[in-house]
Amino acid sequence: MPLPWDELAGLKSDSQWTITTARDQFSFQETDPWAEYWKASQTLTLARKRWAKTIQEHDTATTASTSKSRAIWQGAIAFSLVHIPVSLHSAAQPP
Repeated sequence: MPLPWDELAGLKSDSQWTITTARDQFSFQETDPWAEYWKASQTLTLARKRWAKTIQEHDTATTASTSKSRAIWQGAIAFSLVHIPVSLHSAAQPP
């Protein structure tokens, strides 16, 4: 649901939108809510390069470590098209 920045403060939650309320919202707008969207195009090239470097550094550090800790818990944080794997490790090394 595209909204102007000045309307975000009055937003209760995303669950307030239904087919009816969305139609009512759009019927009173005088400007196109998506007008600025196409002007903000960006590539993911820089982010992809940073991610690759981070993974490479992590792999190097993990390989250099003499003892690998086993994850206590593993899961993921997911929203929309984003999926972030998460693992919980003990802070102390076993004797």
